Amino acid sequence: MDFSAGYGKRDVISNVYAEIRKPGINTILGRNGSGKTTLLRSLIKYTGRSSGKAMFGDVDIDDICVEDLPCYVSYSPAILNESMGFTAINIVSSARKRNGWVEKDDAMKALGLLNAAPLAYRNFSELSAGQMRIVLMARAVASESPTIMLDEPTSNLDVANKAAVIGIMKGLASRGFAILVATHDLEVAFASDWIIAMKDGKVIRSGKREDIISSASLSELYGTRINVLRRNGRAIAYAADL
Repeated sequence: MDFSAGYGKRDVISNVYAEIRKPGINTILGRNGSGKTTLLRSLIKYTGRSSGKAMFGDVDIDDICVEDLPCYVSYSPAILNESMGFTAINIVSSARKRNGWVEKDDAMKALGLLNAAPLAYRNFSELSAGQMRIVLMARAVASESPTIMLDEPTSNLDVANKAAVIGIMKGLASRGFAILVATHDLEVAFASDWIIAMKDGKVIRSGKREDIISSASLSELYGTRINVLRRNGRAIAYAADL
């Protein structure tokens, strides 16, 4: 993809060039307001592009009608709508797939894949934030799209639920999905295969996780001194001035 996009006549992201690798976890990393969500929304035709092209494989997004988008990509938003009165399986069944709406049997399979089958008939509004996230991920999986986009999937989650969501993303990537995540959560970045670093609406660098995650690059990205420590094959980042 290589394009500019925004709202109305105002571009929020400009001359964005990046490649989504499949399979694997591709993380768009950056501060709040850096254009991460706009980038995701442009790939589902929610946000208009002012120039350039975005492709799924060799297919131009402009040539895909909205009804056929689930053949290429599914999207889980950052904001949790509690959908009063709907059960988890209702939420998953509301997804579209290649040949229509997701059937309940397929919705249950998607919940089962994410170890969330016991949530199927619980009211969505009564679930924890972590459980809601997992149900929305199951909704994305149920669409059978080869690319799954997740906007801030670990926001407001405790340590255990965050670990569960990151584990699910890794599991989906191992099954051949391309996962595209927008986040400012460095723990997600450490679990990713590829990083797209965004600042002020532009991609400032992209590449393998180990090539992007460094004290120098993260300090530039976030505008504050960040130290990255590596020990026993794991990385830890912290703000140096705290």
